[in-house]
Amino acid sequence: PAIPLSFLAARNLQSRRWVYQCTRQALNVVRSINELILALVFVSAVGLGPFPGVLALALHGAGMLGKFFADAIEEIDQGPLEALRATGARPLQVIVFGVLPQVVTAWIAVVLYRFEVNLRSATVLGMVGAGVGVAIVPEAARHLHTDGVEYRPLLPPDQKPPVNLNRAMMDKYRPLLARHYVKERPEFV
Repeated sequence: PAIPLSFLAARNLQSRRWVYQCTRQALNVVRSINELILALVFVSAVGLGPFPGVLALALHGAGMLGKFFADAIEEIDQGPLEALRATGARPLQVIVFGVLPQVVTAWIAVVLYRFEVNLRSATVLGMVGAGVGVAIVPEAARHLHTDGVEYRPLLPPDQKPPVNLNRAMMDKYRPLLARHYVKERPEFV
């Protein structure tokens, strides 16, 4: 979606000012929301797993790429475009033969940059589970299902933690969790 939006958000290609302004503002709104916030919103919309993180990175990346692509289109030389229009070229032909050859190198650079940024953001989203940790821990504590909640310190694979911190911590804090998270006990039939 970034490429079509970039043509709508480029002032030198868009003759309708309101389309240009609306597209630019939409790209600004999408870019202004952090990936982590988008991931939390998508966790509530589509559920747990890696899919909310992918959606968050895709939406934020589309906003960033759309803005950078539109900026690259606005910086091109107008001479080839005017020559194509003077020969009777249609708008699609002007874009294919006048715009794309001038912006392809800038677009490649921006795509590689966004790939690096998305890789870094995916690492951060993976550490928090794209909102999975935020959603699972209170839910498990609410129902006192401690088997799915673990504390795993970063240790080498051959070394085990000195104490089962999960069981010790949950036994120590179970009364506090029961008062804080469990409002009413569910009745099992």
